Amino acid sequence: MILYTGALIQLLGIARSIRNGGTGPFDAGFLGLMAVLGFALLFTLAIRNVRKPDVHKRLILFAMLPILPPGVNRFYQVPFGLDYIPVLPLYVTLDSMALVILVQEWRSSGKIGKYSMIGAAWIFAQSLVHNPIVHSDWFLEAVRFVAGLIHYR
Repeated sequence: MILYTGALIQLLGIARSIRNGGTGPFDAGFLGLMAVLGFALLFTLAIRNVRKPDVHKRLILFAMLPILPPGVNRFYQVPFGLDYIPVLPLYVTLDSMALVILVQEWRSSGKIGKYSMIGAAWIFAQSLVHNPIVHSDWFLEAVRFVAGLIHYR
């Protein structure tokens, strides 16, 4: 239910932004999609590993990272008066947080587990593919199509 509600709210925001002529709905669309998918994947892995406290704890931390962009964006937008999504600072922040989780695991256990690698890979891969996907014609058309289906009274 949480994932459905989160996806619906994201789609309503994108549709509104496109109708108002905004230029950020495509970045927001990608971030929203990755938030829903990343949280679902990493939280599911965390629940499946609830009997392994160290693995569970790190997966919960990694599951939190995909849903942080709205707060991180405001951290940069408000003090600097930005009216766009600061993609580079956002991903530097998220990648740094993922790296800190990996370093902490390595320092405490002397190794990095496969589930931490999956969590970090999600965050790092998202930052690498953001611009190529967001600026592709197929993604722009897909976001416009989905946003056209959304009507809220």
